[in-house]
Amino acid sequence: MEIKFKVDDSDTLARLNGLTPRQFMIGWTTKVKQLAEDRAREKIGGDFGHDIAKGAIQTDESNPLRHTIYTGGENGYIADHIHFGGVIRPKERKYLAIPVDRSVKGMYPREYAGDLVFLRKKEDGPHGRAYLAKPMKRKIKPLWVLKRSVYQKPRPWWPEEWEVREVTEELFRKIF
Repeated sequence: MEIKFKVDDSDTLARLNGLTPRQFMIGWTTKVKQLAEDRAREKIGGDFGHDIAKGAIQTDESNPLRHTIYTGGENGYIADHIHFGGVIRPKERKYLAIPVDRSVKGMYPREYAGDLVFLRKKEDGPHGRAYLAKPMKRKIKPLWVLKRSVYQKPRPWWPEEWEVREVTEELFRKIF
């Protein structure tokens, strides 16, 4: 998104000329970055939304007349993935282990203290669903479903143009 300003009022233009472009751009960048951080906390939520807001929203202020706000850093690619959605594939293993039982939510199978067995349902065919399950006295309780990949729906959190416009107009009203 690129935003350009056009000022028709001569008084406002004179006041704007009194400011150095760097002063205005720093104020604008700070406001819009804060908006993006607030949206990350609100839309993504939880600790992860806070982590994205804290570290993944970056600014490039090397050009005094053109500042850039973008996602980067350690969690930048994850922030983009949440916003746009896409396929998730395992990095180190053959399968993703997705919890299907509340008792193991937030755990990896390697962290599970009990014995696990590999289970494949016959009715799903040779390439059907596979599970990591806990053997019980008379039955087997599936704890994780194993998948080669999953599609995550987009959850847009980056500020929209109209929101940035509102923040910009508010900044202009404060300055002038």
